[in-house]
Amino acid sequence: MCKCLTINNQHLTHIEILTISQTLESDSFVCVREKKSETASPEVVIIDLKQENNVVRRPIKADSAIMHWTKQVIALKAQSRTLQIFDLGQKAKLKSATMNEDVVFWKWFSETTLGLVTDTAVFHWDVFDPTQASPVEIFKRNPNLQVRRGSCRHWLDIANTCI
Repeated sequence: MCKCLTINNQHLTHIEILTISQTLESDSFVCVREKKSETASPEVVIIDLKQENNVVRRPIKADSAIMHWTKQVIALKAQSRTLQIFDLGQKAKLKSATMNEDVVFWKWFSETTLGLVTDTAVFHWDVFDPTQASPVEIFKRNPNLQVRRGSCRHWLDIANTCI
């Protein structure tokens, strides 16, 4: 096994690496929301692991960001409700939407679709389908349920969590 990347060598602050401000959705990108000081503007730092650890920095106002598995597409979330999708390669906004309630969990679960979970429902948003302007509610949820979708997209795994 080889060491592919030393995050500290990418000029990221130590605190950003250890917090929930970073995501690793695949072996293609590391995405970090970085704010160097209280007065500094936040940036998204994207490390492209397939392109010799190329680092891209962009100013953002979002609270969190996740990169697509393989494409230069980034999803941004601000104030837990505002979602924006950008194609960084084309330098274009693909979509934006404002949810009626906070998104408590989100994840790319297919090449085209983001899964979004609120306290009351689960949504899917095909960000490449021009006819789907906003996330589509798939089902209402119980807040104690954990939800996963199969890679074949034919089943959902729902587990009840009790503490």
